[in-house]
Amino acid sequence: MPKIAVLIPAYKRPEYTDECLKSIFEAQSYEDVTFYFIDEGGNKDIFMKYARPQDVVSVHTYPKGLRNSIIEFLNWAKENEVDIISKVDNDCLVPKNWLNDLIGILTSTKVEILSPNVSETQAAFKYGRDDTYGLGYRPSSFVGGLWTMRTKLIENIYFEEADTTGIRGAFSLLHQIIRMNDPHPRIGWTEKVCFEDLGHWSGTHSKHIKSEDHLAYSAEVGRPVGWTVEAGQ
Repeated sequence: MPKIAVLIPAYKRPEYTDECLKSIFEAQSYEDVTFYFIDEGGNKDIFMKYARPQDVVSVHTYPKGLRNSIIEFLNWAKENEVDIISKVDNDCLVPKNWLNDLIGILTSTKVEILSPNVSETQAAFKYGRDDTYGLGYRPSSFVGGLWTMRTKLIENIYFEEADTTGIRGAFSLLHQIIRMNDPHPRIGWTEKVCFEDLGHWSGTHSKHIKSEDHLAYSAEVGRPVGWTVEAGQ
């Protein structure tokens, strides 16, 4: 049974974090997994509410940015000889057996970086090609913001921290991992595991929060919005 570690970073929006962790621990059945929670601000109490003794809660006294948070997790995973690493955003709801299903595909096929589908975007169909050859996943050249990968891909890579904000820094890490592995890792998507994105910019999820605080958060991190505060009243 592979040793798994799952990163869940969070900055503000504790309401979403609570919903996310509730869904994770209701769906959780994989045994050898450590959750690595990183609080960039406003989520420490939520993380402490759900964290088990084997989990890690890292609290930043000031926001370091998503890129640097992921680097912290990657370095920890290498030091602790984790076999497979995964990232889940704190505004996502996961389905039953999500981790077992992702690990099952990763360990039974040749895919090395695997992303789940997302109900609000149908990303697996948007970015993944049809599985014409029966690979067991939808092949792609694009990695999603939610991923599960083999830790061997990061073993010999040095990640430099940078003063970046938002999702761009996170994707630059993924691009570095892909570029520095030769041959490039096999990338795929699966429609068998579908996350729900509570905080998606469209605001279409039934649990999406339309408030001044959440609007200010979106502006701060550079996320677009397709909703108005009035629509939530």
